[in-house]
Amino acid sequence: MKALLVCCFFFLVCFTQVQSYVYLEDEYNASLQAWQSLNSKAYTYVVVTTYENSVGRTTIKVRNGQVVSRTYVEKNTFDYPGNVVKSWSETTPATLGSHEGYPPVLTMDELYEYCHDNILTSDENPADQDPQYPENYARFFTDSNGLISYCAFYHDLSFSANILNVGSIRYC
Repeated sequence: MKALLVCCFFFLVCFTQVQSYVYLEDEYNASLQAWQSLNSKAYTYVVVTTYENSVGRTTIKVRNGQVVSRTYVEKNTFDYPGNVVKSWSETTPATLGSHEGYPPVLTMDELYEYCHDNILTSDENPADQDPQYPENYARFFTDSNGLISYCAFYHDLSFSANILNVGSIRYC
């Protein structure tokens, strides 16, 4: 009887985790299809990063399907609201990607691939229950047009391991 209860519990936990990933995969695929239907080769998107006392905005500009610039502006949100804490621009092929530790230099197609491969289906995805973080889970949200707006993996609710927070997409 005890073995039967353990088997039922194991099946229920595994089934629930598989179901939640299937749901994310469906949302992801619908969003990817919405993006691909636009067939846009010229656009700008912003990735928002929040820190303890500031907010950073990384703007990626794409022309003819290639990233042509990445610009970063970080502004203070508490002590001196609105003051620029840090800023830089990468506008030549030689400088693109030269600032490490910031959102990667990716087209939207590559961003979707990054979200799928490195966040939603990474080795640390929610189905791999890490004993240190028993509440691992992934999140994927879209904007009103069905395009990616948030892709994240969390170890419980207090620690985020990998986040892509797309603030806006503009077409040129």
